[in-house]
Amino acid sequence: MAFVEVLEKGIHITDLTVVDEEACEIVSACPEEQRDALVRRALKIGLIMCRDAATIGKADFVRHEFSKLKQDIETYWKDEVRARIDGTLKDFFDPDNGSFPQILKSYMGEDGKLSKFFDENDTRSFPHQLKQYLGDKGKLPQLFDEKNTESVTYKLKQMLSDNLTGENSIFIQKLDPGDPQTPIGKLASRIEGKIGNIETLIKGEEAVSEIKEQTPLKGGEYEDQLYPVLERIAKPFGDVLSDVHSENKPGDFVVTLDKNTIVGKEIRLAIDAKDRNHSLPECERVLDGSKKTWNAQAAMIVFAGARFVPTEQVNPLGPLANGFVCVYDKNTQDDTFLAAAYRLSRLEAVREVRRQVGVVEPAAIQEKLDQAAAKLRELSTLKRNITDAKNAVGNLWQFVDRIQGEIFDLLDQARLALGSSKPLPAISEEPTTTS
Repeated sequence: MAFVEVLEKGIHITDLTVVDEEACEIVSACPEEQRDALVRRALKIGLIMCRDAATIGKADFVRHEFSKLKQDIETYWKDEVRARIDGTLKDFFDPDNGSFPQILKSYMGEDGKLSKFFDENDTRSFPHQLKQYLGDKGKLPQLFDEKNTESVTYKLKQMLSDNLTGENSIFIQKLDPGDPQTPIGKLASRIEGKIGNIETLIKGEEAVSEIKEQTPLKGGEYEDQLYPVLERIAKPFGDVLSDVHSENKPGDFVVTLDKNTIVGKEIRLAIDAKDRNHSLPECERVLDGSKKTWNAQAAMIVFAGARFVPTEQVNPLGPLANGFVCVYDKNTQDDTFLAAAYRLSRLEAVREVRRQVGVVEPAAIQEKLDQAAAKLRELSTLKRNITDAKNAVGNLWQFVDRIQGEIFDLLDQARLALGSSKPLPAISEEPTTTS
C-alpha cells in the first residue's frame, strides 16, 4: 500500500505502483534517464487536472440549470403571459365588444359627446359658447367696446385721459411750470433763479464797464503793462513804485522818491494810466485829484496811445497846469516819452518841495523845464518824420540822439539848480522798432 506524505513545498510517495497499460506504454517510450522527470511532470499535471475538473463540473451544472430555467420561462410565456396579453388586447381593441372602440364611438360617433360638443344648435356646445363670447354681440367685443362705459377699453381710455393725456390730467398738472408745487414748477423756479443770478452778474459786469468808462474805477490790462516799465525807470533813481490802482481812488501808481533826494522830506509823485479819451478839464481834475489823494508834490498822466491825448500841444509829452501828460503806446511800447515825463515830473516834485522851504529859483527851473519839453516835442516830430524817411534812418537817429543828449543835459542843469548833488541815472539805450 502506498504512503503519501505532504511536505512544506512538495509531497513524498512511498511504495506507489501504477497498473495502467497506457501509462506503461508512455513511460516505456521515454528514455530511461528522462523517465523520472516524466513521471514527476505527469503527476503534477494529473493533480492540476483533477483540481480543475471539479470547477468545470460546477460550470456545467450552472449551464444546465440556466438552460432549464430558460425553457421554463419560454413555456410560461407561451402558455400563460401571451395568452393573457392576447385576452387583454382582445377585450380592449375587439371591434365588436372591445372597450376602446366603444369609448371612441361614445365620443366620436354620430351621437357622441364630441359631435355634441361642436353642435352649434346645442346651447352647451363649444361653438355656441364661443359665439356667446366672440360673436358680434358677444361678451368679449362688448368688453373692448370703446362706446360701452362698462368695457375695459373705455375704462382704460378714461383712466389714461384722467392721468396722462387729458387737459386736466394728473400728468399734465405735474408738468405745469406755473405751479410752484410741481416738479417742473420747482425746476423752473430753480432755472429762473439761476438765470436771474446770471442776469445780475451780466448787469453787474456791464455796470462795472460803464463805471470804468465814466468814473476813476481802477484796474485793467494797461495798468498791468505799465507797472514794470515804470518800475524799471524808477529803479536807477532809488525811487519806490507802489501799485494803488485797486483802491479805486485817483491815481494808479504812487512813486516815493529816494529819501536822500532832499534829506528829511518825503517826496511823492502820483501817476495815472489812461486807455481812453479825456478832455483837458478831465485831465486837470485827474492830476489835481491824484496829488491831493496821495499827498503828492507832482502828478502825471500816461496815455496808452496818441489818439487819447486831448490836444496836440501835449502830444506826445507836455505840461498842464497840474502836472505832465505823456504817451506810452501799449502797442509799440516805446518808453522814451514816459522816461522823459518821469524825469520832468520828478524834478517838478523836487522843485515844489524846494519852493515850500524857500530855497528854489522858480524862474530858472521853469525855463529849463520848458526847454526840455520843447526839445521832447521836437523829438516827437522828428520821430514821426523818420517813419516816412526810412532810407535816411541812420543820419536821423544820430540827430535824435544828439537832441536827446541835449534834453538830458538841460534836465541835469535843472537838477543842479535845485541843489541836488546826486547825478541823474542814464537811460538804457534800447532801439525802438517802427513799422
